Amino acid sequence: MNKRLCKDIVKLSTGFQTALESFHAVNNQFTPKLNIVPYYGQLCRQHLAALHYNEIVKVATTKTGKMQYKVVFPMYKMGDHFSVEKVAKNMTFKYVNLLWATVVDICGKQNSMSTSFSPPLTSSKRKPTHAEVPMYYG
Repeated sequence: MNKRLCKDIVKLSTGFQTALESFHAVNNQFTPKLNIVPYYGQLCRQHLAALHYNEIVKVATTKTGKMQYKVVFPMYKMGDHFSVEKVAKNMTFKYVNLLWATVVDICGKQNSMSTSFSPPLTSSKRKPTHAEVPMYYG
């Protein structure tokens, strides 16, 4: 057998890897790699990404519980070429309502989750007035 073909077959991704890659794509939407985010901010964004991904990944089913499929005929293939795809459910964003209710519940309890943060380093600096700013420019 062709050695090159054998190497390529090993590199083929399975459905599990594709799902993981799509989760990473959603995670990158919520936490871009170029943005510097504190640890707790990044953790919260990853939790939101997980909730969002769980909402997107749902597949439409029939009344009997079977998955729905659709047949797609690509324009670039002539003849009887077609592919079958799963029909995705419309996103409902139910997790947003649940998350909002939880936040309201937590904020309703006085100081139940209070954490102390250190003030920013610039808080001790003197802030120039609007009249002083042009003097320091250039």
